[in-house]
Amino acid sequence: RGEAETLHKDALSVPRRPAWTHEMRAEEVDENERRGFLEWRRALAAVEEDSRCSLTPFEKNLEIWRQLWRVCERSDVVVQVVDARDPLFYRCEDLEAYVKELNPGKATMLLLNKADLLSKELRRAWAEYFNAKGISFLFWSAKAAYEEIEAEQIAAKAAQTAKELEETNRRLTLHAAHIWSRAELLDILQKRAEAAVEAMGSTRVKRKGPQANRVVVGMVGYPNVGKSSTVNAIVASKKTGVSATPGKTKHFQTLELGDDLLLADCPGLVFPTFSTSKAHLVCNGVIPVDRLTDVTKPIEIIAERIPRSTIEHVYNLTLPLPALHEDQGRNATAREFLRAYCAARGYTVQGNRPDEVRAGRAVLKDYISGKLLYCVAP
Repeated sequence: RGEAETLHKDALSVPRRPAWTHEMRAEEVDENERRGFLEWRRALAAVEEDSRCSLTPFEKNLEIWRQLWRVCERSDVVVQVVDARDPLFYRCEDLEAYVKELNPGKATMLLLNKADLLSKELRRAWAEYFNAKGISFLFWSAKAAYEEIEAEQIAAKAAQTAKELEETNRRLTLHAAHIWSRAELLDILQKRAEAAVEAMGSTRVKRKGPQANRVVVGMVGYPNVGKSSTVNAIVASKKTGVSATPGKTKHFQTLELGDDLLLADCPGLVFPTFSTSKAHLVCNGVIPVDRLTDVTKPIEIIAERIPRSTIEHVYNLTLPLPALHEDQGRNATAREFLRAYCAARGYTVQGNRPDEVRAGRAVLKDYISGKLLYCVAP
């Protein structure tokens, strides 16, 4: 399998927008984009035909990729919002390469959302990892930021002074494990974008109209990583529909943040990458839980990751003990977990059998939301 993935690695790219100019006819641009996209799809279809490879259910709609192209072209900084519990799964390295191809002066960074679910030690470990790799990142919690706004406490949080913000890079290294507030995040995004504009110089695409002088920050990410919640927290009003069903934002939108900053929000999309299994994709929130009929395999993953004592505590239930000939310290099996959950909640189907599908969906939603917590270490 590893050999097959190495063989096909180059095909797992972000589709590139073919070169275009303002002098070209719209029909010509459209035709070139369709042709290029079709070639990209064919290359990925060849990978999918290799039985040794398993791919994510990547975005297959050209219109969504067109939104991504526009966001990347317009943005001075492209921010990938990722789930801090497993950031490398959601990070698309090729997107970063594509942004640099558009203009080497453009900046990219990772925004590790749901960072409040990580311990400080784990945040420090990831900070060391990203710093060692030279990857720009920030820890963030859209949920905490939104609660802060709703409680009208944001004014009470002292914003960093302009002088301190000039030392942004030094502070980011110094406070690497810190979860940044909305005010701090806005300041950092503004500074990063301004630095990118300076780096691009005369090569930056000239814009017309009232928005010409604003710096642009693009927001990109998988469905369900909290990108819409992040945008909502930043603009402090519900502009995008927030839901636990992946993929609500369908069109790229620009949101004005004061006189100097524009936020370009791209629809959530799944990038093509190798995946371990469909069950892992369910656990990572990429495949909607409500459409799931086979819950056993993803619950197996959860049961392997979460200690039985945690499961019993979170759900106030008793799991059956291992048989005498088994390892007494082993984790619960998927079946044991689901049946104990059904018994505790009274979930049954016809014939008074345990409703394992209903129980499995409920547990999966708890796992995705962080009620059952599992975080990957670097």
